[in-house]
Amino acid sequence: MRKLATILVATAALALVAGSAMAAGQALRISQVYGGGGNTGAQYNQDFIEILNASGLPVDISNWAVEYASASGSWGTSFVSGGATFWNYVVFPAGTVIPPCGYILIGGATGTTSGGPLPTPDFSIPTNLSATNGNVGIFTQVNPLTACGSEVGLVDKVGYGTGACYEFHSCGALSNTTAAIRNNCGLDDTDNNLNDFTTTGPPVPHNTASGQSTCCLATPNAHPSWGKLKSIYR
Repeated sequence: MRKLATILVATAALALVAGSAMAAGQALRISQVYGGGGNTGAQYNQDFIEILNASGLPVDISNWAVEYASASGSWGTSFVSGGATFWNYVVFPAGTVIPPCGYILIGGATGTTSGGPLPTPDFSIPTNLSATNGNVGIFTQVNPLTACGSEVGLVDKVGYGTGACYEFHSCGALSNTTAAIRNNCGLDDTDNNLNDFTTTGPPVPHNTASGQSTCCLATPNAHPSWGKLKSIYR
């Protein structure tokens, strides 16, 4: 009987650990996308992708990747510039952790026509994001030259405008002066890009130095395993 009790306790502990990782991963989401950087009338001279950890747990994103795809293209394609080949993704180095309710900012291509500098990006992707229509995804591994729908390790994705790699429905088209901004301070996540994002407002980028989201701190994502375990064992 003691052996069975020990096994049950160990199993519950493992479930909590696994649940913690799952909850944290599920709470990571793309909170802003802006592709008009440096274009006429732009507020900023650089494209960017903003990621929010909406959980009360730190999330280790070592070797995870953020990837860009054109409106009807594949994830992680490449392009040639100045004789060199660049890939439309960034892979986070070992030891990269997003704190609870914290942000990371990924800077894209820089333009010269208009706009001031972003808050210092935490990482960079060499990509010129479309100002109007495209796709952005975050994955637990890189998906080079991968068709939409065949990606592995999907955490979150956003299709904007005519972008075809969306969750349920793409959100609206963007412009030189508007960004896709996740509603409710970045907390809304119904797996429907159209419902979760507003595309009529100006970009408001946050980086790691911006600190924690006060909205998230007020109501961080609940751990999905605690309530279930308590209901079983109380």
